[in-house]
Amino acid sequence: MKKISFAVATLLTCSVLFLTSCKKADPISECVKYFDVNGLAIGSEGDCTNDMDWGFIALSTKEEGYFDFQDNVSLTGTQTMDITSVQAYPIPASINQTLNFTMVTTDTNKSVKVKMTIIDSNENVIDEIALSRVAQIPWQINLPDSRYSAGSYYRVYYQISAEGNTNFFEGYGDFRIQ
Repeated sequence: MKKISFAVATLLTCSVLFLTSCKKADPISECVKYFDVNGLAIGSEGDCTNDMDWGFIALSTKEEGYFDFQDNVSLTGTQTMDITSVQAYPIPASINQTLNFTMVTTDTNKSVKVKMTIIDSNENVIDEIALSRVAQIPWQINLPDSRYSAGSYYRVYYQISAEGNTNFFEGYGDFRIQ
């Protein structure tokens, strides 16, 4: 009887260890690029070798679902522009501070509609934002401690649209709050 109990305990222990080792890593914290208060790259966390964060990334149907919230930002008068990336800074960010965003483009005086959804590492929606933005003019979002936590990772999904060209630039980027 003791041999059977030992065998069962060993089997259970090995199963738990196997399942734990197979647990999917949190994709939000696999690679986080760091930027200073001026938006200049200052390093990264994790393996960022093939990472396309903050660039153009075609979103999945599930990810596009994050933009199903209602907004009243019009596309009237907006224009498509040549965007190479979205920049967020500073990262790591600080709780109860702001996170700055800029569209990286050579265009000037063109405006677009930006929709952003921020999720936590459990895929809970933290913020839904829609606004009209002009090329090369940064915008900010607040990171209040009522919604964000120090030491946590977040993902920003973004879609940029113009009149006659919906979602011409989309993707995501990750940030950490220190």
